[in-house]
Amino acid sequence: MKLPPLSGLPLSAKLLVTCFLVTLSFGNVAAGIYTQKYVGISIESLVETYSERDREHGGAPHTHDGSPANRFGETPITLDQVREMKHHVDLKLLLQDAHVHLFSHGVLSMFLGILVFWTRLPEKWKIALIPLPFLGGTLDFAGMFLVKFAADAFAYLIIASGTLTGTSFVVVFLVVNYELWFSRPQ
Repeated sequence: MKLPPLSGLPLSAKLLVTCFLVTLSFGNVAAGIYTQKYVGISIESLVETYSERDREHGGAPHTHDGSPANRFGETPITLDQVREMKHHVDLKLLLQDAHVHLFSHGVLSMFLGILVFWTRLPEKWKIALIPLPFLGGTLDFAGMFLVKFAADAFAYLIIASGTLTGTSFVVVFLVVNYELWFSRPQ
């Protein structure tokens, strides 16, 4: 079965694909902000968060400014008030995050790969682009485990893989939307 070109899809299908990609875009931006605020995007903050070497942890959660907290101990704040939240990810939390994120990363990467497969890109470009989102997500968590159990220098892998994931998503977003809305049907 030969697929119609993306540019030849009915308006409803074009909207479906575009809405999917726009929603993923907002998710990627939110993930980036969350990562920057919750973990930090520096070698030092990644090592502090994931490394097991020479760490002492403890202390109960508390509010820093004495503001009234809700029944969960949370104080309403704005995004401008959010600073890097120092914390430590133990093995249990890392395993929990990895299994949830890697399953969802795999599904999202599969959909992105299908869209790349559907484009008019030359086969060599498809072969180069399709694995990148999969690789980025997998290497991201591999880096976290390697920082925890091997060496702090693997924090560079976390930053590189996050960059790879974001860059590959942007390329897929641009290529697919260009073909959907600006290419002529063949």
